[in-house]
Amino acid sequence: MNYKIENDRVILNDRTLANPVDASKAVAIGNELVVLFDKWAEADRHTPFDNVVCLDESGKVLWRIQEFTEVRGRSSFYTGISLNEKNELLAYNPMGFSCRIDIETGKIIDYAFVK
Repeated sequence: MNYKIENDRVILNDRTLANPVDASKAVAIGNELVVLFDKWAEADRHTPFDNVVCLDESGKVLWRIQEFTEVRGRSSFYTGISLNEKNELLAYNPMGFSCRIDIETGKIIDYAFVK
């Protein structure tokens, strides 16, 4: 799989995808691509925004990340994604938490306060 983000658009296998909002970062995991979309491009900033998705090679959405609501019941969007040394997907939010994400489902496995 080849991919890049150019002018805030995901280009996957030489095909430009129709992003719902601007793309910020992408991480390849096997034959899948996890994409972080820009939270600030969201129309309604008062509702939670599942701004991380996993795409297959054709660009089909396989899952949307689980909403983070563990602190005082407040929801949060994500500000970053990365792979750790064990090749596990991590997603970060502005409240200072790092969430380890199940790459098959997009569910939060566990989280830690890192800020």
